[in-house]
Amino acid sequence: MLTLCACALVAFSAPAQAAKKSRRPAGAPTANVVGVVDAINPDIPLGSGVLFTGGKVLTDCHILEDAERIEILQQTRRSEASLTYADRKRDLCELKLAHPERFGPAELSLRAAGKIAAGEPVYAVAAWDGAARVTQGRVVKVETRAGDTIVLISSRLVHGYSGGALFDASGALVGIVTHRERSTHLLSYAYPAQYALVRKANQPDLQPVPVVERSEAVAPPRTEIVDFKTAADEYLRRLAEASRASLKYPEEAREQGWGGTTSIRFDIDAGGGLRQSFVDVSSGYAGLDVAALLAVRKALEQLAIPEAVKEKGLKGTVSITFTAPRDR
Repeated sequence: MLTLCACALVAFSAPAQAAKKSRRPAGAPTANVVGVVDAINPDIPLGSGVLFTGGKVLTDCHILEDAERIEILQQTRRSEASLTYADRKRDLCELKLAHPERFGPAELSLRAAGKIAAGEPVYAVAAWDGAARVTQGRVVKVETRAGDTIVLISSRLVHGYSGGALFDASGALVGIVTHRERSTHLLSYAYPAQYALVRKANQPDLQPVPVVERSEAVAPPRTEIVDFKTAADEYLRRLAEASRASLKYPEEAREQGWGGTTSIRFDIDAGGGLRQSFVDVSSGYAGLDVAALLAVRKALEQLAIPEAVKEKGLKGTVSITFTAPRDR
């Protein structure tokens, strides 16, 4: 049960000819598009990201799965970054720069994907190696499927565009590009920029908080403390079990022998809605942190919330320990 906005999905289909390079749209904020690499293997780019003022970067979660230490680059500027938030359904992850002062992003204007009309030009921008690249396409069709607005455009993209930006002709951000293979076709998608807009409006910046090894009630009445604590402790126990059951240990982590403990902080409001979930204490490896966050978020979405917890709300922490495989 999420409090995020309905997802809009922008799809790119492969055209008869290769994608055409284009001049950037008027006022295109290419200073907001960055490369994402593993600091341990910087010569192998993971993809791109979209930089916002305040040192936040939106990118695709799947490109981070095997990263040991995340680094953001733009031309000669570099900074390590840490994971602060992940939306598994939409493959969107938010990072925070360690040194935002090294970059100069513009203030972005955001546009809802559902307001784009067929025939409009759109521009995909990527910077997987730190240098901005712009590819032009046009909107072919706008439709709704299962509550999601889907915009089909005419451009074919490569995997380096994953996590990059989709702008309209005015330079407004439409969405975050995701490159995936689907059946026999190479398709690329862009999840909507209004995701970032709604999250900015409704959710405060995530601040590090001390690790909490027990559940915390949101101001329960004194007469209900015992019943609430029992329900909350049982829910937290089942949540931890469900999280570990659905955990996917990254293959790269197994091969490299990475290990450590990641603590995921979550906040359920009165009514049962998930306000936020984020990495509170890192294992030291981005790939392990992403795997833990996605596992806990999946458990939060699927596990039934007891009425006592749903009524009062709950804040808590789930810790997941990754044990490095022994040498064979």
